[in-house]
Amino acid sequence: MMGFHSNEYRDYVVIENMLSSVVGGSVVVQVFPEKYLEVGESKLLLGDMEDITAERRRFNPADHAVRHGVVRMCNYKKVLEYDGYSIQICVKPSDEVWFDYYSGMNAPLLKYRSGWYYIMRYSDLLVRKREGEVYPLNGYVLCDTIEEDIEIGNGITLVMNKPVLFNKAKLTHIGQLPYYDDDFEHIVPPIGAMIYTKKPIVMLEDNLHLFLDGKPHRVLKLDDIDAYEEEA
Repeated sequence: MMGFHSNEYRDYVVIENMLSSVVGGSVVVQVFPEKYLEVGESKLLLGDMEDITAERRRFNPADHAVRHGVVRMCNYKKVLEYDGYSIQICVKPSDEVWFDYYSGMNAPLLKYRSGWYYIMRYSDLLVRKREGEVYPLNGYVLCDTIEEDIEIGNGITLVMNKPVLFNKAKLTHIGQLPYYDDDFEHIVPPIGAMIYTKKPIVMLEDNLHLFLDGKPHRVLKLDDIDAYEEEA
């Protein structure tokens, strides 16, 4: 059974029975859009929010789109091949996972009973959390941004209304690394290192929805790090 479709609303499929299995590198992630309806200790309601089928109609959908869920189905420990590198599926059912807003908004959407589910590729996942441990996936790392109290420009940009350096950050979490068919060697900075990059700032979550640990985190590919210096 199909849901409705328009340029502003999102297709979904209503299923009578939960899927039997997934193929290859697909994962089924249950998402909880109601968690994105309230913010802050006062549980302030965001007035522009509708249900998950209307994410594209929201004010700043990239900020308020669902980016977090719980794995319900996957091929645990299967090795996958992507564009010259291999990676092992390192999530299992009940793991919390995070992904970027674009992957979430464009994933096939299922409705089963009263719950919502995305079918995603494992390679779309950025971070998992299991028994309190935060573990980046697919060659991603997490960093703290570096604030600078100077004018915008000259390497400074605004993130969450704070002036931060876009080309410098502090490394906080390293996790799963892909492995390549050739003799490629990962140079892995230590936790706490100051890293340098040319990549734009991408945050794991919007400041209103910090479900990982209550703190903002910048997300980067390890391959996007150009150089680093160890903490003194």
